[in-house]
Amino acid sequence: MNPLLVADASAELAPGNFGSVVKDDRLHVPPKLHSMLRRHGIHSAEDFVSYANAFPSALAADLGWRPEDLIRGRVALVSCLRGHVRSEVLSPTDPPRFGYGALDPRQANR
Repeated sequence: MNPLLVADASAELAPGNFGSVVKDDRLHVPPKLHSMLRRHGIHSAEDFVSYANAFPSALAADLGWRPEDLIRGRVALVSCLRGHVRSEVLSPTDPPRFGYGALDPRQANR
């Protein structure tokens, strides 16, 4: 299941708290957050979590939050969505590290 985002006037947005809750298979978020996410093309809970994981500083800047606030909010969001969104989306693995360029010749024979 991938809950759609809906604006909920009773939800309150505060630093470190997205004010989101899952009700009736939909993720209810404050209207200000809903309109900001829609401007970024985000329409579902999976998209929201993916965006928060991929672009935390951009989301923090849009909300006027400190990075620490966003981290706390993201942890709460993941907790709220557990069981409603695929676990791979909630806890993405670190991307593989690629090496670029030549090896240091002193390390090549080790």
